Amino acid sequence: MKKYFIILPLLLLFIPSARAQDNPTIAVFDFDLGSNLDPKLKISLSRELTDTLVKTNKYRVLDRGKISATLPKNNPGPKIVTDNDNALQIAKTLAANKILTGRIEKIDTFCHLAVMITDTETGEIEKMETSRSACEENALTSGIKAMVSTITKVPIIYKSPEISPDKTRIK
Repeated sequence: MKKYFIILPLLLLFIPSARAQDNPTIAVFDFDLGSNLDPKLKISLSRELTDTLVKTNKYRVLDRGKISATLPKNNPGPKIVTDNDNALQIAKTLAANKILTGRIEKIDTFCHLAVMITDTETGEIEKMETSRSACEENALTSGIKAMVSTITKVPIIYKSPEISPDKTRIK
């Protein structure tokens, strides 16, 4: 009988699904894009952010469809939440402990990315990370993966694109 008390805790340590239940639930909202960027980037980069976050096993990530279903039905076009207070209310409705929001701005020839994790109970920003990259989708994807790696402290393998010497395109 004593050996079961020793083996059971050891097994739970090595079973990721058992540990995942202890992880906070997070709702990932679409990026807020600057006006001079392609709107299609918002969805693809938000999905990349969600996928990368799921792979870290640090959070239980809410399904994007579940989040979209709670957004106001009178919002024409793509369903977006730009107001942090609205995002917090939606996350609370879905019983999420945290929200992840982000912004991408194009300044000159580069894009500046920022993501932040906010506690839904206190409204406190717990983590924030920024990055700068070329404005092509591959470069932005690498920047997102690097930020998630920094925020979660989980190494994520990604290939960082090389920026040309004149700093106008990636190789």
